[in-house]
Amino acid sequence: MDLSDVIHDPDFCETVSIELTTANVNDYGRVEFTSSLISRECAIQPATPDDMDLLPDDMRNSETLAIWTDENIESDWYVLRNGNRYCVKPIETWKGVTKALAVKEAIQ
Repeated sequence: MDLSDVIHDPDFCETVSIELTTANVNDYGRVEFTSSLISRECAIQPATPDDMDLLPDDMRNSETLAIWTDENIESDWYVLRNGNRYCVKPIETWKGVTKALAVKEAIQ
């Protein structure tokens, strides 16, 4: 089975917002951050114990999602889902499909 079939199957997929932050230096030499949102269609499931082994020790107790998509997603982007913010960490890509782990941020 082609994984992209599952990613776009309405029974398995959902559309999430991705928060992108860019840094620019203004005319006064100060860094200004700008955020924008994009959408990605993906299949999401809880990360497995084997997935969790890919994370640094200090992140292994945080809620982590495994995200499967055939669209671009990069480390350190933020996934917004169900009122929570997840930071994208390890990424594996093969045959046009990307599996990323996204670690829930602690509430500050």
